[in-house]
Amino acid sequence: AIVQKILKVKRYPLEFTGLALARRSAPEGEQHFTINSEDVVGQKTYPIEWITKFLNASNHQKDIPKDWISLHWYLHIKSKNNVTEYESLFSEVDEWISSLEHIISLKNTLSPQTKISINEMGIILDDD
Repeated sequence: AIVQKILKVKRYPLEFTGLALARRSAPEGEQHFTINSEDVVGQKTYPIEWITKFLNASNHQKDIPKDWISLHWYLHIKSKNNVTEYESLFSEVDEWISSLEHIISLKNTLSPQTKISINEMGIILDDD
């Protein structure tokens, strides 16, 4: 209903971001995408069922655009002073790229015209 009202204001070209998702730990009973395990509780993942539902055209009225989904991603290490902590970042990057490839595949299948924005990315240090 909100998007329909905004679309009536045709003075400006507008595009909409329907999802803005951060990788987070999966709560009990919620399906998330992960590479290494069927049991994803506690692992950092994207809520794949939200992405699938949003990209599925049958879940939207015909005139509602699905212009963008937005992803946020932060690496996390506990100590900036412990060099071995930084080594764990490489495996996190590999896992993130695999999850991103899966999301891109879903997008290409369900809604090829939808664009993906990775608009937040960084490293979070516990002791900063």
